[in-house]
Amino acid sequence: MKIIKNILAIIGGIYLLITLLAIILIIFKPYEIDIIKIIPIVLDENPKSSYDHPFLTNQQELLLESVGIDPKNIPTEITPALHDCTISILGEERMKEIATESNPTISELLKLKSCLK
Repeated sequence: MKIIKNILAIIGGIYLLITLLAIILIIFKPYEIDIIKIIPIVLDENPKSSYDHPFLTNQQELLLESVGIDPKNIPTEITPALHDCTISILGEERMKEIATESNPTISELLKLKSCLK
């Protein structure tokens, strides 16, 4: 019986810790990441964006918005400087993956913010 109580206490503690972490992430938005915007993007297969960028999917636009990047500020043509900056951060292979089929991760988007300034 004591083992069951200990297990339930551990589970309750983990649940409380996750809840507190979620509240902290929602309130403080570390690295300008808006958790409230990310959850529907991850769960919805066909998310809708308010802007239609010619080179981005709706999901990519929403991911950018969730980390504080306005898709309207993403260039519609890739300049040599932007190309070089992206390759220096992600590498050529990863850049090709994102351009053809893959979405960038949150950490990649945060790193790429410096290329868009």
